[in-house]
Amino acid sequence: MTARRASISLLWLAVVAASTASAQSTGTLIGTVLDDSTEIMLADAEVSIPGLNLMARTNARGEFVITGIGAGSYAVIARRIGYQPWTGSLPFNGADTVRYQFSLRRVVQSLPGVAVTGTNDVPAAAKLSQFERRRRSGAGRFLTAVDFERINNRLTGDALSSRFPGIRMMKDAARPMAAYVAGSRGVNSIEGLPGRGPPKACLLQVWLDGARVFSGLPGEPPFDINSVQSEQIAAVELYAGSASLPTELRSGNAACGAILVWTK
Repeated sequence: MTARRASISLLWLAVVAASTASAQSTGTLIGTVLDDSTEIMLADAEVSIPGLNLMARTNARGEFVITGIGAGSYAVIARRIGYQPWTGSLPFNGADTVRYQFSLRRVVQSLPGVAVTGTNDVPAAAKLSQFERRRRSGAGRFLTAVDFERINNRLTGDALSSRFPGIRMMKDAARPMAAYVAGSRGVNSIEGLPGRGPPKACLLQVWLDGARVFSGLPGEPPFDINSVQSEQIAAVELYAGSASLPTELRSGNAACGAILVWTK
């Protein structure tokens, strides 16, 4: 390593340390973004936590840091022009530091920016091909971006419960803005969530952009549906029970059904 590169790396580590120290009561996400085939670090990639309005871009060595993350599980998106975005859920516990390496797969066609507004956007249409195929089957219940435009930027949990009778949002006294999608039976409190007491509610599986972020297994941290902002949603699929679930979604604990969220 040259003296110049060493000094730059030390400077970046100092920035990370300073940022972490300034957010001792909250969590930190530190990591890198790379090409999954060449393992080359990707500069100018975007890593964001939409539900918290937090975002960072990678430096020339593919490194990034995000601070100020409260305890809980949040949707995280890593993207760069020319690559398929990585979408998933990461857990954060108070002041802990989470380290993660995002591997992005190159695509022939360029990806859109942070928001997709055109209805004829090819990458968005490709991402929603599964949604459209299942909607034609008529087995579940479905919402599109048009439905969410009429909701006036309400919290996603409130928007979903108003449009989908038969589901409700579990609440967490420790995180009053969080919401967890459940069936109509059981209690409304955090006591019914996995890892917080005896299971008393039927939590739905949660999928985000084709990746399952909550499987419904015992002891698994639930997914906060409010961590996805309603204005970023392109479509939603709801299957109220295991009987209506398509074959490709029948894994994990899907007895209560599943909800699939697709972002723009």
